[in-house]
Amino acid sequence: MKDRNRLLCIALTACAVPLWWVVLGIPSLAQGRPLRQEVRIESAQAGTVPITVWPGSGANLDFSRLGLRIYRAWLDDPSKLTIDFDAPLDAGGAQVVHLRRISGVAFQGLPSTPATLLSVVARDASGTAHLFQFPIAYGSGPADYSTIAVVPAPAPAGPRFMIQASAIPGQGATPLTFSHGIAALIEAGTIAPNGPMHQSLRAFLALIANDVPVVEASAQTGISLEVVQAVAMRGLEQQRQSIPRPGIVPEDAEAAPLDPAGGDE
Repeated sequence: MKDRNRLLCIALTACAVPLWWVVLGIPSLAQGRPLRQEVRIESAQAGTVPITVWPGSGANLDFSRLGLRIYRAWLDDPSKLTIDFDAPLDAGGAQVVHLRRISGVAFQGLPSTPATLLSVVARDASGTAHLFQFPIAYGSGPADYSTIAVVPAPAPAGPRFMIQASAIPGQGATPLTFSHGIAALIEAGTIAPNGPMHQSLRAFLALIANDVPVVEASAQTGISLEVVQAVAMRGLEQQRQSIPRPGIVPEDAEAAPLDPAGGDE
């Protein structure tokens, strides 16, 4: 009987261990807190998205869902943080900012502050600059999150193939028009042939040419709807300016879904 009681106590103790883990608050089991959060683009541009950076856990700012490329970033007080990117800024492919806490560096003439401001400037496919501002605070203890993803505002439902061009009432942009827009941006030097933005735009074009809805193609490729609109408008302008002769088809018409740059590459 004593042996049976002893075995029963051992079994109950083994079963109780996971329960004590939960009661004591083991972070990975008790909290289950997601480390990734999403914020809307309009909030990030208005400067109403505070970011806290904790020791031992950096903070990532992810702009990939917008289809924007970072080309400038500033920390007003760099004494407590380092800043890095997922790609060189001069290469035009950076989409993620990484902030990391450091012990502290004294800069002559620069006061140490309890908070600071991060400013990020990014460009879309048309070359338009967008400014984002993030108040930065310093946390202690375990991190609440590690990544903040800036996402586009929800778009109203629209046609599958037609990208509406509000500046030209009654008209829209087909995949071929979008192809002309990409070619025009390459010719103007706004985007580099076969660069990261060009590849993303080509992937988007291939999707919509294969019946994928515009909003879904935007989400899959990381090209924001604002960039889609800008490229479509450029393509519509290109079509209005060029009047093809009868019987002549644009050189990249048939290859548009796969090779929007046509003979430029």
